[in-house]
This record gives sequence, structure tokens and C-alpha cells, in this order.
Amino acid sequence: MIPPGMLAALVWRLATPGDSQWVVAPAAPTVGDTIWLVRVVTLAPEWRLKPGPFENQGDVAPLGDPWLALGIGGDTVRYPVVAWTAGAHHFRLPTLWLVGAGGRSDSLPGGAADVTVRSVLPADGTRPSPKALLPPLDSGPASPWPPLIAAILGMVGLVAGIRLRRLGPRPTQAAADFVTAGGAPDDRWLAAGEPKAVAARATRVLRQALARAVPEAQEFVPVREALEAAEGRMPGATFRRVREALLALEQVSYAVAHGTDVQRVASEARELAREL
Repeated sequence: MIPPGMLAALVWRLATPGDSQWVVAPAAPTVGDTIWLVRVVTLAPEWRLKPGPFENQGDVAPLGDPWLALGIGGDTVRYPVVAWTAGAHHFRLPTLWLVGAGGRSDSLPGGAADVTVRSVLPADGTRPSPKALLPPLDSGPASPWPPLIAAILGMVGLVAGIRLRRLGPRPTQAAADFVTAGGAPDDRWLAAGEPKAVAARATRVLRQALARAVPEAQEFVPVREALEAAEGRMPGATFRRVREALLALEQVSYAVAHGTDVQRVASEARELAREL
């Protein structure tokens, strides 16, 4: 928006015949203000104005492209610029090109303009004096007790941690011992729909007893190889009962036996383990 003061100057320029010079508005700008450079050029009806770009001239720089307003008796061109330093500035204006009918062309020299820019900083006499340093937050002597208490607590915690580390983890009951000791009753596993767990526990108890009776039939040996190693090393009736129990439990573990009384077979496996 053009300031009211500049509008009054433009009205006076338009009322003046001939080619006017540049109008600067506002008349007393400060550093960083938008400064408008306005010029009204009277032209014949067959001519039109084409302004050139405003080049950066150090402390005076353009803020955008020129604005052009076409009129009946002449055209008005406006340049928005800014000055970054205070003081008097003298700068050149770009050439104004004229375009006529039939491809004709001409030009008008841009000329120069002067503007005095005021500083936004206060005068030296009105500048506020620097404030004094703030006093320290706590000027009294510091108490030695807080760091001493913190050091003692840290030492106590360190000694307690070392002692707990030396004690080591508390021993837990091995899985095999839990299975051998019985663990949860078979009926609870069967009620939960876990016959394979009952068969696996009974198989391990019987395999451990068989390994104690026949060293060649260790737990890591497959069931059939363990039975081959145990054949002839124990009474025939006992061997047949062990073989039937292990094969029945193996079928339950692999879900290939249906309708097997898992609880009965598991009880018989534990009885055989006690006999062995």
C-alpha cells in the first residue's frame, strides 16, 4: 500500500505537464523500511512503458519486481527497495523502455535518486547503561555434610553389591530332579489336555532307571537301541514290561497311539523304575 503522503505527491506530479522525476516515499525512512520510488511518465497513446529491473547497489537492494500502472495520459512505475545502513544514499535508477506500435522502441534514462535513512538505534546519550552483575545465589559457606553422607552411602552400597555378587545365584532344582520327584500330578496334566507331557516325564524316569541298570542304554540313545542293549541283561519278564511301557509312551509322545490309558502306562513306568 502506498502511504498517503506519497499519494499527495503523485497527484501533484500527475497535474504537472511533461515528464516528472522520481518521488521517494516515505520522506524519512528508517533502516529496514520499505522505500517506494515512484515515477509518472506522460506518453502518447501509441506508446507504453516497460521498466527495467532495479539492480542491487550495495546497501540499497530491491524488494521485488517493479509495479506498472497503465494510464490514459501516462504510465506509473514503482520500485520497492530497502536500505540496510543509516545515512544519505545516492543510487541510480534503471532505464525505462518505451514500446510503440509497429515494433518501434525507445528509452528514457532512469536518472538517480537520493534518500536519507534514519537509524533505529537510540542516540549515544540515551543508550541504557549496562546492568551490574547479579549477586551469587548462595554466598554462605557450603556445608561439608551432604557430600560426606553421599560418599558413605556410596561405599556402603558398593560393599553390599560385592558381597551379593560373591554369594552367587541361589541353586535351583534341576528339571530332571523335579520330574523324578513327581512334580505336578498326572491327572492335572491330563485335565489340561497334555498327555504328551505325562508320557515324556514317565519315559525319562524309566530311561534313567534303565541307564543305571544297563550302562549301555543311556538316555541319549534311541529307545529301540537302548532296548537292544538291555535285552538279555535283565530277567525276561521285566524286560518285556519295560519294552512295552517304553514303546507305548513313545507312541503317545508322537501322537500315533489313540485310546491309550496314559495315566496307567505312566504309573507302570514309575513302578518299573523303582524295581530296576
